[in-house]
Amino acid sequence: MNIDIYLARPWLVRLIRYFFGFYFLVSGLLKIHPLRSFLSQVLAYKFPLPDHLIYILSVLLISFEVWVGASIVLKSNLKFSLRGAQMLLACMIPVTIWGTLHKAPTCGCFGNYYHREPSRALIEDGILLVVSFILFPAIIAQSERVSFHKSRLVSVYAITVCTFIYGLFQLSNIFAFQAERLL
Repeated sequence: MNIDIYLARPWLVRLIRYFFGFYFLVSGLLKIHPLRSFLSQVLAYKFPLPDHLIYILSVLLISFEVWVGASIVLKSNLKFSLRGAQMLLACMIPVTIWGTLHKAPTCGCFGNYYHREPSRALIEDGILLVVSFILFPAIIAQSERVSFHKSRLVSVYAITVCTFIYGLFQLSNIFAFQAERLL
């Protein structure tokens, strides 16, 4: 595929990069608060795993999603973060199929703020994955002309670590609440 078509329009490549970055950043941040409602949506998928493991994996997934989004927006580790975005989309497709088969009421993609049926999310994730494979080479080619900024890397990791710590804090509250109910 000839990526010169996209490089001739740098504004288009930048717009697509911002769309993908903010898509993952916003969806991750909307899931983290309130975490309890997102976890109830994940539990509706009826995964054959213990609830506590699902809780921890959910916080890790949200942190990775925020890291991918912030990295794409700030052009930090762009090649790795774009591949991470493709990996997230590719992993969410089977998860969404699982949710569709187990009649989950909502996909949980944007937490409690925007509800989509898993079947609709499946189509949208598939379209985003195809678009990512077509346009990410142009985004990487355009970004290779930009110098590395250490402050961008620090900003991305600060956002990710804060998200992860906040998620763990909310998880500790959820676990404490469950422990009180058992007593």
